Amino acid sequence: MATSAPPKSAAPAPAPAAAAWCTATASVYNAERDWNNVYVHSNQPYRSATASADGYSWSYETNGSGYALIYLNGPPAGAEITVTIGGATCRTSD
Repeated sequence: MATSAPPKSAAPAPAPAAAAWCTATASVYNAERDWNNVYVHSNQPYRSATASADGYSWSYETNGSGYALIYLNGPPAGAEITVTIGGATCRTSD
């Protein structure tokens, strides 16, 4: 009686990469000088995060946990601030 080997199973497919995401909050550090602190959290560790508003922008690298504090000087209080990190975009205002 002939026997055959069990069928080989295909290698498991790699897990899909998590979609890039971010959250941001902002606060006014010094209203007279339009200095803003932008707090960012994302799933993008060690990536450049850029905060932009009203023609001003500044970047800072996220830490190993995906957090960054960006000092965005220039836009007035209440301006919408857009943050981009890799493929993620989030918005806030102070």
